[in-house]
Amino acid sequence: MNLKGNEKILIIKPSAFGDVIHALALLNSLKSAYPGLSIFWLVNKEYADLLANNPLIERLYIFDRKRWGRKRNLPATMREIGSLLNSVRRERFDLIIDLQCLLRSGLITRFSGAGYRIGLSDAREGSGFCYNYKVEVTDKKRHAVDRYLKVAQFFGIDTKKQKVAFPLIWSKDEDSTIRSIIPSSGKIRIAINAHARWESKCWSQARFARVADKLIHDYHADVVFTGGPGDVAAVENIAMMMRETPILAAGKTSALELAALLAAMDLVITNDSGPMHLSVAVNVPVIALFGPTDPLKTGPYGNGNIVIHKTDGRLCAPCMRKECLKPQHCMDAICVEDVLEAVDIIIEKKKHAGI
Repeated sequence: MNLKGNEKILIIKPSAFGDVIHALALLNSLKSAYPGLSIFWLVNKEYADLLANNPLIERLYIFDRKRWGRKRNLPATMREIGSLLNSVRRERFDLIIDLQCLLRSGLITRFSGAGYRIGLSDAREGSGFCYNYKVEVTDKKRHAVDRYLKVAQFFGIDTKKQKVAFPLIWSKDEDSTIRSIIPSSGKIRIAINAHARWESKCWSQARFARVADKLIHDYHADVVFTGGPGDVAAVENIAMMMRETPILAAGKTSALELAALLAAMDLVITNDSGPMHLSVAVNVPVIALFGPTDPLKTGPYGNGNIVIHKTDGRLCAPCMRKECLKPQHCMDAICVEDVLEAVDIIIEKKKHAGI
């Protein structure tokens, strides 16, 4: 299917954090090939900050997923859904691209009034009937970014000739906030993201503390612990286990401020999480600690990163379970020494590259 280059397109990718970042690769591909496209985006309120003020996006449609899920708000929710759908229909989109491919997003696509309604071949919750075109993405080991770029290929775009990029835009205000959090010391800067949405994806807090102590003492690094408001207590607990003093940034940044913070780092050590993908998006090397999830599908995209994933015969990873059912947790197989060896490799590469 070929585009004329002046179509009005709505991308539906409301969540989650990492998935929205991955979908930016499709946005970049479409606008690089067809600068005249008018692209809109439907996103969850929780992640709208990531896309705010992005010059590649004409307008955001924002909805509050958490509020919509509350039964006591059902009448108001139905009115809001109706208002959102009416707003989408009034825009008279030529084409809808539903990357979420669940029933709610599928129904918005189906009743949008758009002539071309595009979903993915592995659409779930019965949403497949909502699309009149489906992009084939049957390779189960394909990375999420490459899945979304298949949509660009569906439009005849040769993505191999394009540079994969994740356009994120922040202002001087975000940079100013980061300067107030991180001192200008001239030391190597290493961020640690010790949280994840699933408990099973989290490495030991005590081991994160030991790694941070080594980085500060032996590498003379500024170590910054990141996180959202819900991670403050965990980060403070890690700091209490340490002998050295880290910088605690958890709960102090918006999504775009976190992007600016990570962009100022030399290296990020992280569980499988949204901040891991955000680090990749701002071109900072990542050491990613994996257990129950599959790094081939959701690992840090591209080269220059290191994934530590222990999958010997004694472990069941990747099991894709949010809670571990085994006495031996796969994340516990990752040692402090594994992480420090990876740090040495990346620092040495940066030295040779003159960075």
